[in-house]
Amino acid sequence: MRNHIQPYILKLMRVLSKKRYAMILSGLWVLLFATFSILPVFTVPGNSVDYQFSVYVWQDYLLLILLSGMSALIFTLQIYGMLHNAKVCKSAGAYGNVTGTFAGSAFSALVGTATCASCIAPLVAFLGLGFGAVTTILKYQTYIVIISLIAMLFVVRYLLKKIN
Repeated sequence: MRNHIQPYILKLMRVLSKKRYAMILSGLWVLLFATFSILPVFTVPGNSVDYQFSVYVWQDYLLLILLSGMSALIFTLQIYGMLHNAKVCKSAGAYGNVTGTFAGSAFSALVGTATCASCIAPLVAFLGLGFGAVTTILKYQTYIVIISLIAMLFVVRYLLKKIN
């Protein structure tokens, strides 16, 4: 199994050894974490930053850190792939890759809002789903986030596979 993972780790290290991409990853990670953390303040009436951070427990912070980190890594690898792989950029599927990556990251942002019960309710209502959907999402929140992280790992694997 080690021989299957090692090429991906080497490619990831090669990308992140370049200062530009390490900075992009770091900046996006902080930006996405801040966005995922602050989003409930703007979506829930009467919510404040102090109250929102008092509601979070350590598991919520861990989930937000993982989701924002994986999203930032996906964005960084997509940027690297678009700028360094001519065959990916010139192919007809390049726009599909970009669209899929951004759609996946948007989905992870939605999953990130599932860490807050009062945040997910307006979102689910906006989508036209009932209260049962909110309780189901909250009941299986950890599993939903784990499935999302596994899906994001497959996206990272796919992007690393495209890097020469």
